[in-house]
Amino acid sequence: MTQTLIRAGWVLTAAPDDSTTPAAIRDGAVLLDGDRIAAVGTLAELSASHPDAPVRGGAYDIVTPGFVNTHGHFSEGLITGIGSQYTLWEWLTALIGRVNPVMTREKAYAGTVLQGIQLLRSGVTTANDMFCADPMPDEPATPGVVQALEDLGLRGVVSFGSGDVDRDFGATPILEEFEALREAADASRYSTFRVGVSSIGRYTDDTWQEHVDYAVAGGHGVHVHFHEVREEVTAARDRV
Repeated sequence: MTQTLIRAGWVLTAAPDDSTTPAAIRDGAVLLDGDRIAAVGTLAELSASHPDAPVRGGAYDIVTPGFVNTHGHFSEGLITGIGSQYTLWEWLTALIGRVNPVMTREKAYAGTVLQGIQLLRSGVTTANDMFCADPMPDEPATPGVVQALEDLGLRGVVSFGSGDVDRDFGATPILEEFEALREAADASRYSTFRVGVSSIGRYTDDTWQEHVDYAVAGGHGVHVHFHEVREEVTAARDRV
């Protein structure tokens, strides 16, 4: 395997307090062996023990572990910046409500590639994402997300968020999309599955209960929007 030294003025290791590895190393370096981290230490130590390894980086750089983007929507990868004149509540109706019914697997793949490249260029190596759309029974869209993450080498905690309170499809196609996404994630190298809940007010009572039952039966974690804006709280209370 090809070895490479990545040097920096500071290497931040995120090592725990009881580790023998310092949490921060001045004039440090990371030794890569192919696509694996083989060693972390000072530049002097690692360059001495691996004299033939080419060196990348500089004395004024900072090397950190990959960042985690804790919440995002690959479903919005192709519409970023559109509708900026709206409040969030208005934007959900004016834009998202129109995009959700036409989100195909091809669009899911393309949007995930675009956002995934932006994340990687920002130092993000893991994305916790909820793909929000109407379910597509003929061809589930979310396996396109998993395929894009595979092609990029980006880790993903992936979920699907929908809702039927203003739709006529009920719970069945949503759960079918869950299954398609779960199966794709289970077969992948980089993705793990979660149950998505787009927001509490987006579901009929029966569909809400089926989401709960599905998550409990499968032992799945849940990714949820919860009281994003005042209007959402008001709308949820109006349904009680």
